[in-house]
Amino acid sequence: MSTLRVYACGGAGINIGALWKNTGRSQFLSEAQFIGLDTSKNNQPDDNAFEVEHMEGARGGGKDRGENIKPAPDFVRSALSIHKPGDFNIVLFGAAGASGGVLGPLILRELLDKNIPVVAFVIGDTTSQKEIGNTVNCWRSIDNQRKSLDADIVFDYVLNSTYATRGEANKTIVNRLDLLSVFLTDSHEEADYQDIRNALRVSRVTSVAPSLQKINFFDSNADLKKVEGNPVACISLYRDRDAVSADFAGVAYRVTGVLSDGKGPNVDSLHMVLDYDRTVKDIISMIAEQEDREKQSRTRYKAADELGGDADDNGIVI
Repeated sequence: MSTLRVYACGGAGINIGALWKNTGRSQFLSEAQFIGLDTSKNNQPDDNAFEVEHMEGARGGGKDRGENIKPAPDFVRSALSIHKPGDFNIVLFGAAGASGGVLGPLILRELLDKNIPVVAFVIGDTTSQKEIGNTVNCWRSIDNQRKSLDADIVFDYVLNSTYATRGEANKTIVNRLDLLSVFLTDSHEEADYQDIRNALRVSRVTSVAPSLQKINFFDSNADLKKVEGNPVACISLYRDRDAVSADFAGVAYRVTGVLSDGKGPNVDSLHMVLDYDRTVKDIISMIAEQEDREKQSRTRYKAADELGGDADDNGIVI
C-alpha cells in the first residue's frame, strides 16, 4: 500500500495539521506520517501530535517573508533528507505569514523537481494589507515553481477571511483534507499508484500545458453535468464497479476506481476534479485589491501629526 507524508509548515500549517491528525474522520489518516517545519518554537502542535523541525537560530518571521529567506532552502533540504517524502505528499501551509508561505513553496519545489507526487494545501488570508500582500507573493512563488520546473501544481485553497471565525474555516479545511486523503492512496481497486500519480502531473502524460490546478470535490448527490470551470483531470471512485460511468467527458485525463470496502464517505461515488487555471483569475483580482489597498494606505497613513515643543538634543521637552 502507498504511503502518505504530510509536511505542515509554519504556524497555520502546524495548527491545522495537528487538528486534522487529532480530529479527522478519514480512515486513511492513520496511515499518514506528519512532520512540522517552522522558524519559531512558539507553534507547537496540540497534544504533541507530531514532531516539528525548527530552523536553528531563527525566532519566527513576524510576517516578513524576507526574514529567514537565506537559510530557508538549506533548512528545507535538510528536513527532507531526514523525513523522506511518501509515495504521495501534502504540503500544508498558510500563505499570509512569513514562515509557511516561504517553506511551503520551497518544499513544493524540491518534490516537483524530483517528480514526486505532491499536493499543496494553501490557507490564505486577506484581512490586513500585510496579509494580502504575503498571500499574493506566496501565490507568485508557487506559480514560479510551475514556470521554472515546467510542472503542474495541484492544490486546494481555503481563504480564511471569508469565514466568520478561524474555527469555521478550520472545519472546512479538515473536511477537505479528509476528502483529499481518500484519493491519495493506491488502496482502491482499479486505480493504481501510476494512475493517481499521472492525474497529479497531467501535462507529463497529455498535451496539456502545465498550470495551477485547483481541486474540487463532488459526490453522487451533485449534478455532474453542471460542474463549472474548466476541468482538466479527474479521479472518480465508485462504490459499485458496475456504476462506473462517463462522468466529466472531455477532460484530458481520467482515473476511475472502486472504493475500498467500508472506506470513504457514505456515498455512491466521489470525484476529485482538477480545474485548469481558473483560480489564477481570482489571484489576479486579489493582486488588484492589494494595489488598491496600498493606494488607500499611502493616503490614510501619509504622515503623522506632530505635537511640537522645543526639545533638547535627546528629544526631551523641559
